[in-house]
Amino acid sequence: MSNDKVQPNHYERRSFIYRKFRKLPVTWSEMNGHASVHAIHAPESELRYAQQMALCDVSYLQRVGFKGAGTIDWLSKQGIKIPENINTTAILSNDCLVARLGANDILILDSLKNK
Repeated sequence: MSNDKVQPNHYERRSFIYRKFRKLPVTWSEMNGHASVHAIHAPESELRYAQQMALCDVSYLQRVGFKGAGTIDWLSKQGIKIPENINTTAILSNDCLVARLGANDILILDSLKNK
């Protein structure tokens, strides 16, 4: 939820790049105990800026990683769809993102919708 009173200095946990965003006209919101950027410039123009964005800070999202022999088989047995190719992603039914970073290296990132 966006709130003009939310500021990074109000939180102990901050993105490592929050200082870069502080130089921009942004609105902040709280997510998972972090002050995160809700919108750059005006929210109604966010789509235009998102189409040009080269970096999206997701450091505040919950994540878990798995690595090692048997990882792919074990995660598949848990019902998790694993991308076939390295350096590709798949979206789970709950909108979480599964990234295959290596032959046996998987990162699962919480959905951007789970605020």
